[in-house]
Amino acid sequence: MSGSSSNKPKGNMNKIVSGVTAVTSLITLAKPVADTIQDYTSKTMEERKRLISVPELYSKEYPLSIEQAVELLNNYGLKSTLVKTSIDDADVKYRKCFASQVISTKPKGKQKVEPGTMILVKYITQEVIDESQKIFEELEARKNESALQKKNKHLEREQKTKELMQNARSKVQKVFQKSKEDNNEQKEE
Repeated sequence: MSGSSSNKPKGNMNKIVSGVTAVTSLITLAKPVADTIQDYTSKTMEERKRLISVPELYSKEYPLSIEQAVELLNNYGLKSTLVKTSIDDADVKYRKCFASQVISTKPKGKQKVEPGTMILVKYITQEVIDESQKIFEELEARKNESALQKKNKHLEREQKTKELMQNARSKVQKVFQKSKEDNNEQKEE
């Protein structure tokens, strides 16, 4: 019995030594992981500091020409490629634009990019503006035509209603007239 009680402390000691060894191994493994995370975070912070926000080159309130947009991008340290709209891009929203007005960019304004990034600058041509105006005028003509047709239908219904009311009034008057005549004839008899 005395032998078994002396083994207990030895067994606990072995468990403690094993635990310490395991913790030491984990610390040894965790340090490189922690260093890698710290390096990544530092690099990411540095990279974010280097990024440039793409300027907004198109807005209804402050429209820019392609010349102004290119100059602004150059001032930000960005490159530009001009992209002309095609006739397929015609839309009512472009009817009030001026020729060579910037209408979009890729990447869009406020996005963060590396210095020297190429920005696609899409601008509108006079041909597209003219087609957009034509589309607008056609839509307005259709709206006016539709409104006129509705008004004409309303007037036709109103006229038919008047005619029906006059016919009904006329019939009612005839019935009363006939009834009056019949009453008068009966009184005369």
